[in-house]
Amino acid sequence: MFGIGLHSGDLDAEWRKVYDPFPADWSEVHQAFCITAFAPPGTLKPEYFDPRASRYVLHLPEAINRMVEDLRTLALSYNCPFGILTDEITSVVIMARYYRTRYPQGLYANGLWPTLLRRGTVPQVVPTVPDLDDAIKNRLTFQDWDHYVLQHSREETGDILTGSGSHEFASLYFTVRSPFPKLKLPPETLSEVTRWSRPRSQRADQILHGYCNRATLVHFSFVVTNIRRSGNNSFSQVFYGTLDGSTEPLCLKLYDERFFPVGREADSCESPWDSLNLAYGLEPAIEIAQKEEAVYNRLGNLQGSLIPHYYGIYLFQLPDGGRVWGLLMEVIDAPSLLEADTKSWSKDSQIDFVLRMRHAFRAFRYAGVQHGDEHPRNVLCPQIRQAPDNAPEIVLVDFGRARLWLDDSDGTPASYPGSWPLTGFGGVLEAAGIDDDVLYKYWEPIQDEER
Repeated sequence: MFGIGLHSGDLDAEWRKVYDPFPADWSEVHQAFCITAFAPPGTLKPEYFDPRASRYVLHLPEAINRMVEDLRTLALSYNCPFGILTDEITSVVIMARYYRTRYPQGLYANGLWPTLLRRGTVPQVVPTVPDLDDAIKNRLTFQDWDHYVLQHSREETGDILTGSGSHEFASLYFTVRSPFPKLKLPPETLSEVTRWSRPRSQRADQILHGYCNRATLVHFSFVVTNIRRSGNNSFSQVFYGTLDGSTEPLCLKLYDERFFPVGREADSCESPWDSLNLAYGLEPAIEIAQKEEAVYNRLGNLQGSLIPHYYGIYLFQLPDGGRVWGLLMEVIDAPSLLEADTKSWSKDSQIDFVLRMRHAFRAFRYAGVQHGDEHPRNVLCPQIRQAPDNAPEIVLVDFGRARLWLDDSDGTPASYPGSWPLTGFGGVLEAAGIDDDVLYKYWEPIQDEER
């Protein structure tokens, strides 16, 4: 194996990254162009790389697949845009690409580019499923399947998930909790977001902690009494019910990947690259659960006021034997801002609501949390009878797309881009029908501490 490169002679010069702009002056560039890997003569057969391969798929031996992936990994590590795999009879050139994986599509794109040849073909790197019965029996979640199969045939995975058991999520999976201390909330903000508090179910805590602290595996039961949301195109199935041994209602959100929203079915004849946008709906349930768990942990002091009480994420098993992760939380039986008739509110009520929503946004940002799915449906408005004019309270929910402060970022939380004055939940209020004059007057500009 050897590499071909160009450098300026200065040993301290930085290597140029693959994704850097193409330099006009190469005199100061430290750049690797190509890495070549050699295989035994006769290893690469011309028919393996037939550019006329049907449906953009090449069927390569597993050993060749590994060679391609190893070469691509090595090329990326040395910032080489190209790699050559040769047995001195046949040579194959691959192009290594670097992606900043800000969105889920990038993760899948990064997985497909390793084997994207210059003639537009992609080797198939995962064995095909022998039959559907075997698939249903042995493959339970997205992580058990090839990304390419998931993009092109959701039906092939079968009806594979339905519910499951009693392990606590945070004890079994890596969490994405922020390691940085929260900024101290201004007293007026803390007062506003905690002005009404709801009691926590001590009985639910006793039941759940009792089962989780046992040395042997013992299951608890959740009895469904009300189906709040179920069916396709949803990241969670929502049920109200009670724990066995308690009469206090809880809300259960099941992350059932069968029903996760995915756009159109991909055309099996189209390029995988063209169908990468379908990967956006394939975010694994575990990643959604990690984000929800991290937000409830980060904002623990606001549970029972600005956000619901959180009782943990557990593995639930339902009657047909399937297993999915589910989040247990406080029941907030209230209309969302999407259902509220805000235009009928008095001007004073609108001003009060805008000011309190601004404090809610500040509470999230001071904790280094970006909700990620700012929408009127995620703002619940329970009525507080003691409040003047029965003004609705504010409870924020659904944190499966949240972003947390996980890196230094020059000492500040991840920034909100742009200079739009209604950054964050301000746009939610506008979409809900709050009067523009009220909104633009009372929604304070974003502070440096909130960026």
